[in-house]
Amino acid sequence: MHPSDSDPSGRGPPAAQDDAAVTATGNGAPSPAPVPSKGGDDDDIIIRARDVTVTFGTKTVLDGLSLDVRRGEILGFVGGSGQGKSVLLRTILGLNQ
Repeated sequence: MHPSDSDPSGRGPPAAQDDAAVTATGNGAPSPAPVPSKGGDDDDIIIRARDVTVTFGTKTVLDGLSLDVRRGEILGFVGGSGQGKSVLLRTILGLNQ
């Protein structure tokens, strides 16, 4: 029996999602813990950023950020106001010059 045979929508069961771990830094703010690699090769990577640093004048907004997003992954950015979420997305899209 095919998994979608038991689902009237024809979509089959939902894909499993991994939970990312979160640890606290010295100042009590959460920071993401390393997530184990799911394997696969670089062909699955659709967005790659390495050692991204963004400054505006003398203010460093992002410092040494690295990120891989693989095909099919769902990713969210969570943080307070002014912590670089929009700057990161604008930088990935090439909108910050």
